[in-house]
Amino acid sequence: MTTALNVRLGAGLLDHARVRPDHVALTVGRRNVTYEECASTALRWASRLIEAAGGRPRRVAVLGHRSMVSYLSVAATLYAGAAFVPLNPGFPVQRTRAMLERADVEALIVEAAALPVLVDVLRDLPRPPVVLLPDLRRAEASGLGGVRVLDAVDLATAGPLEPMPDVTPDDVAYLLFTSGSTGTPKGVPVTHGNVRAFLDVNQDRYRLTPEDRLTQTFDQTFDLSVFDMFMAWEHGARLCSMESIELLSPYSYLERNGITTWFSVPSVAALLRRRGSLTPGSMPTLRWSLFCGEPLPRTTAELWQAAAPNSTVENPGLDQVPLRSGL
Repeated sequence: MTTALNVRLGAGLLDHARVRPDHVALTVGRRNVTYEECASTALRWASRLIEAAGGRPRRVAVLGHRSMVSYLSVAATLYAGAAFVPLNPGFPVQRTRAMLERADVEALIVEAAALPVLVDVLRDLPRPPVVLLPDLRRAEASGLGGVRVLDAVDLATAGPLEPMPDVTPDDVAYLLFTSGSTGTPKGVPVTHGNVRAFLDVNQDRYRLTPEDRLTQTFDQTFDLSVFDMFMAWEHGARLCSMESIELLSPYSYLERNGITTWFSVPSVAALLRRRGSLTPGSMPTLRWSLFCGEPLPRTTAELWQAAAPNSTVENPGLDQVPLRSGL
């Protein structure tokens, strides 16, 4: 029988914080954060979320872009028993405001870099949520009017959440909005049971270990980001968030961080091919090269395979025989 503990998305982060606390869970830029630091921070923020909501919250939005705050906020939201709703501060304000209103969130966690758009996002909301600012002091957040704010001091001084609210397989883990290219963006709920089944199937295939290091090339509002984040944390591996500029020439980043698992849209590989930078043997640390979201042309796949000779190259829907090596 599946228990509330092992069905919970993000449970692996807590498990590995207990057995390998000093192992790095997250790399953003040049900063590394251990499993123990990630787990303890997320549990403190979860405690404040429940306090701010007056009980277990239903949905919590995260306004951030591949930052320490945006990743740890996801874990904190899940530990509070809520569904996380990722929002990109680079999106048009009206779109973000509409998604925030449609999601009906009780709280909004905001990274410092997103503060300039926060006032506009909250403007005219009939029921503004509680705002959490993990890396800002209250005095730095002007223009929020009567919105309740919990700042960095409030979050840092919170005690860890214990016990966590139970979750079931049918509870919603996150809510992602469609692009809205054919109309108004629609929120798509995904349950803990949905994601757990997805992760289990992928682990049967990829067999990740604590020695693996995974790229995060996707925006957190894109569903493929869930693979990187939770496949890493569920299996004690390291999640390495790449800046967009690093995708133009990823080789030093891959070598510096010992990346073993690459995952991106094929257009990234196609761009490197057009730039003539997919040189043989330039990505020797990779053991998996995963692409999804678009077709991967055979020529690009062959050049990538030569550049990452120790990896298996995969693209769902690729018509040709899969290119495989290093097995």
